Amino acid sequence: MSAEKPGLGEAGIASDIKVIKKIVPFEEGSPDEEPLFVNCLQVAHAGGVAYIDVGVIPLDEILLQPQTSATFLVLTRLVMSVETLIGLRDQINQVLERQENRGNATSQ
Repeated sequence: MSAEKPGLGEAGIASDIKVIKKIVPFEEGSPDEEPLFVNCLQVAHAGGVAYIDVGVIPLDEILLQPQTSATFLVLTRLVMSVETLIGLRDQINQVLERQENRGNATSQ
């Protein structure tokens, strides 16, 4: 996986901004007591295995104008089979469809 990836367009960052990835130590707590906030994800795959880097781009880097780069602080990396990634995609699509349906029902 690349250390920097231009043109991501994630977390409100313009697509011409170079995102510099930095792995940071993270003290994990219990997910029900201390959920992990993220505003940036990167997904890659190799040899039937998918990798999802999960983390944040600090708000001050998102809001500063003009900017030429932003630091993606990787808090954790998820590793799974492509089949599991497909299952995750399906679950995300279901959640988004339910959210869209709620939005459409309230706007009518």
